[in-house]
Amino acid sequence: MTMTQPEQSPGRAAHESRSRRSAEAHVHARIHASLLAGIDSQDARSAVAAFDAGNAQRPLFGVAVAPWPGLTDHHAAVASPTSDDRVPWRFAVLDTAALIKRDLLRLVREPGLLVFTFVQPVLFVLLFRYVFGGTLGRVIGMDYVNYLLPGIFVQAVALGAVSTAIGLAEDLGGGIIDRFRSLPMVRMSVLAARTFADLIRNVGIIVVMLIVGMLIGFRPHTVVGVAQAAVLVLVFAYALSWLMALVGLRSTSAEEAQSIAFPLLLPLTFASSAFVPVATMPGWLQFFAANQPVTIVVNACRGLMLGPEAAHALQASGSFTTDTTGYVLRSLIWTVGILVVAVPLAVRKFNET
Repeated sequence: MTMTQPEQSPGRAAHESRSRRSAEAHVHARIHASLLAGIDSQDARSAVAAFDAGNAQRPLFGVAVAPWPGLTDHHAAVASPTSDDRVPWRFAVLDTAALIKRDLLRLVREPGLLVFTFVQPVLFVLLFRYVFGGTLGRVIGMDYVNYLLPGIFVQAVALGAVSTAIGLAEDLGGGIIDRFRSLPMVRMSVLAARTFADLIRNVGIIVVMLIVGMLIGFRPHTVVGVAQAAVLVLVFAYALSWLMALVGLRSTSAEEAQSIAFPLLLPLTFASSAFVPVATMPGWLQFFAANQPVTIVVNACRGLMLGPEAAHALQASGSFTTDTTGYVLRSLIWTVGILVVAVPLAVRKFNET
């Protein structure tokens, strides 16, 4: 006579589900502590082993979890498989937050990155303000520092996006991304953390540039306009970070990533309205300069920061071909277009790497 196992009560099932999720949260806390410490401790390996045993056969946000190599059967027996085929979204947030902290700590610990990030834009401001400002101000017909600063904001974050490509190329070459893949973590969090860390860095760049600009005579129209322009610059910079992430993933070294990224970004930043009006450029260059994304975003920020009167004056002089609202809308179109193209390509390339 065969005995049938009694069905599990809903209350017991709910209790077991809560216990399992609590255990998963504890495992993830140990994993993240070890992640920032170097992922070398035996305690961390045991935690990963326990998690792997229950999750090796199920997808993690659509990506299979690779068990930690070299684990013993004792470790694998710590946890048992469950019927839940998804890890809660809070773990994706934890993965991303841990990697954001890693990327920001790296920025602080490497003086060369700090110089490139914050000192270079300040040098550009001082150079154009005090070396070329007198001549260019007469050509433009307004205080050149007011014309210059919105362009420097966009140029600084655009050139700063190169660090996204360099950082990812270095991580790939150094093998750290392979170590991340051995953890039960969301693959997408590696790219998301890199781009969000660069977004935080760009906030610091804008704050520094605004302080320096105010000290040398920059006078925006309203605080609201400055805030709106800053948000627009940050969104555009975030899109560029994804584009540069694709460059970094396709590069075999940091040097190659840098040699690809700079030739892409330098023409966009210098053949734009960031430093001089497009109307002063040669005729064959004006069409490209007037319609490329950096010029569009620079003119949108310039109109928002300097106010409607300055925008009308720039439009009357031929520096603007449309009003501020038109430039803002075109900036958003460019930004969304870059994200739509770059994000899927970067994610696919990362999964193939």
